[in-house]
Amino acid sequence: GHGADDAVAAELAGARKGDDLPVSTALLLWRRHLEIVATELRRDDGPLGAECPATLAGAMAAWDEGDRRLVDHWGGQKLAALGMRGAFVGWKTLFARVGGPLSGIRGGLAPVMAPMVGFVLGRRRSLFAIEAFLLGAVLPRAHDSGPGLAAASLFAVALCVGGLLASRRPARLAVLGDRKSLALREGWALATAGTTAAVLVGAALLGFTDGLDPVGPPAPAGPNRGVAPYAAPVAATAIATFVTWFWARRVWRVAFTVANSTVVAAWVAIGGHGATIADWPGGSALNVVGSFWWALVALALVTTLVGYNVDLAEFRPSTSLETPDRAPPV
Repeated sequence: GHGADDAVAAELAGARKGDDLPVSTALLLWRRHLEIVATELRRDDGPLGAECPATLAGAMAAWDEGDRRLVDHWGGQKLAALGMRGAFVGWKTLFARVGGPLSGIRGGLAPVMAPMVGFVLGRRRSLFAIEAFLLGAVLPRAHDSGPGLAAASLFAVALCVGGLLASRRPARLAVLGDRKSLALREGWALATAGTTAAVLVGAALLGFTDGLDPVGPPAPAGPNRGVAPYAAPVAATAIATFVTWFWARRVWRVAFTVANSTVVAAWVAIGGHGATIADWPGGSALNVVGSFWWALVALALVTTLVGYNVDLAEFRPSTSLETPDRAPPV
């Protein structure tokens, strides 16, 4: 106001070299603080989003009610991209310039560490992806094994229940006494629960009827069922890969989806034609990779190798700071 202007004018008029100028300094400092606040409020990727209230008071009120905590963004693309980038870089840095046993430990644990970090950062996306893989790839493989179908069903239920409970976000600190909510109306929670139910139904049909036999692995002595034995495993792998790599650049996301689907298709073919492939030159060695576990190892090794050597994360800094007209008036 005019009082501040008069105080600054009087202070500057009588200022001498070396004076502290407390009023002028305080006003400049407050102005700088307000500029920082206004800049933060107008970020498109901030808690207020693209819609910025007309006044500073309204913007601050909306900010207090917004999602500002890190856990509020758990499962989001940007947090996952930063987390995976940090995991890849951090793991390499942890064992930088080492050799011998430590280098072997890094190489051996790297394919395990990266998928685990991605699973946690994906939150309920990861739950859905695993359930989808169980439904489309694991159940057909275990179609003639009662214990295998039972184990897959129990794992699916345990993952669904335990995962949904573990992935609850804490209650807001502003409301004391709130309990964690399951938030079952979230899209990925519904998808996880629905896919788990499909796993149970599929296991029951495979275990007690013959109606789904065509989706089982191909057999050299059996009838030619065309693409039916490949459809479910390849589709499930494509869905699971595309969902779990949501944090990566689109070109890499598509590339890994195609690569992983190809690996699983080859696994189905080799696993279902083991007797025939064994007669090929060198076929006995090739037939070893017909095991289900080799397919999983190949998926982890290929994607992890690329992730440690290429920056895959889809993360661009916000450009909203270039639009100062969005700042609310002070």
